[in-house]
Amino acid sequence: MKEDLLQFIWEYRKFNSFNLFTTCGKSLEILNPGKLNKNDGPDFFMSKIKIDETIWVGNIEIHINASDWFKHQHQNDKKYDNIILHVVFKNDLKIDFPFPVLELQGKIPPILFQRYLQIMENKKDILCQDYLPEIPNIIKTNWKERLLIERLERKNKEIETLLLETKNNWEYAFFRYLGRYLGGSKNKNTFDLLFKSLDLGILSKHADNLFQIESLLLGQAGFLDGNLKEEYPNKIKEEYLFLKHKYNLTPIPLFLWDFKSIRPHSFPNIRLVQLAQIIHLHFPFFEKSISSLNSSPIFININASNYWENHYLFKPSSQSISKKTGVNFANMININVVFPFLYTYGKHMEKPEIQENALQYIRNLKPEKNHITALFKPNEVENKNAADSQSIIQLVENYCSKKKCLNCAIGNKILREEKTKFVVEEEWLSWAN
Repeated sequence: MKEDLLQFIWEYRKFNSFNLFTTCGKSLEILNPGKLNKNDGPDFFMSKIKIDETIWVGNIEIHINASDWFKHQHQNDKKYDNIILHVVFKNDLKIDFPFPVLELQGKIPPILFQRYLQIMENKKDILCQDYLPEIPNIIKTNWKERLLIERLERKNKEIETLLLETKNNWEYAFFRYLGRYLGGSKNKNTFDLLFKSLDLGILSKHADNLFQIESLLLGQAGFLDGNLKEEYPNKIKEEYLFLKHKYNLTPIPLFLWDFKSIRPHSFPNIRLVQLAQIIHLHFPFFEKSISSLNSSPIFININASNYWENHYLFKPSSQSISKKTGVNFANMININVVFPFLYTYGKHMEKPEIQENALQYIRNLKPEKNHITALFKPNEVENKNAADSQSIIQLVENYCSKKKCLNCAIGNKILREEKTKFVVEEEWLSWAN
């Protein structure tokens, strides 16, 4: 038994509530289980119960064992002064509490435990996968909408933090957020450190000179350290040393970059020379990316300079492979950078119409197809557009992988399945007899 399961059982009254009595022998009727509290303090607020002939309104605390009250030191916490009922699975203390106690052991139907354990002990990536085709589409659709907003709000907080750090400079905040995405899971923090070390104003001054932009980005990233053997790397290093002295720059250490398990066309230095092209062709790119949502030309067909056509590093040439970005690359940036920025911009500027445009925009984008979205079959959870894929990623990362099924609308529906209810009621009647 886990406490979150006991909270679920109480919230949805999935126990035998006929002829309830407190541990002191007083009759108990549940008029309203209350509202679940997800923050510090009692588990349920505004609960309403009737003990004998008296109606009580207040807070309810849930524990596995009655002794957990003292284990958690609630007796010394004033937030728990207004407790009207202590609900426990097992009353392991034979003492008089200053409030009534209800023991649920023996009142919870075994079928609920069986279904919960069946889900929790499932070895599949998606614990409830066997039940998904039976879940009504309206529940899945509504839940995906909530998941999308939940994911957006998390990204909104990240962007608002960047805005504080950049003193509400939307262009610089966008630049850093874009860098985090280009860095991926392995190098996002290093990209952010790099962009903190290089003022966007400096880059804007040299935006018309691609060679200088490349030298600034690669030099600040530490890729120009050491002995370089070819003509282009040495020229770009010479240019960087001049600009480094001019602007009093300090590069970040080269060892911070992680190349392990990254495909060559996504190496951080390749992303930097592609970014140099974006700055050169489209600065200021936040303003332009927002104003060209439908076509999004900024991130399509971005190529690396000639040297990189047959190089991945500052080493002897390799097979010539194009480093030009395509539609998929642009789509991913639009989903993960432009879209959340547009949503945050509308919220920050108190323009709900811009937020609505952002939501409509993502529903028109193609969905992401990766190892996470591939976990679901079409008849389980649809992935028709980018809004769907963002919802699926939020679902897997924040609920499925953490086994937070009780907080998930789908898991909640499975455990509250009506077919289970009829069996439960039969068992309740048999227990009552």
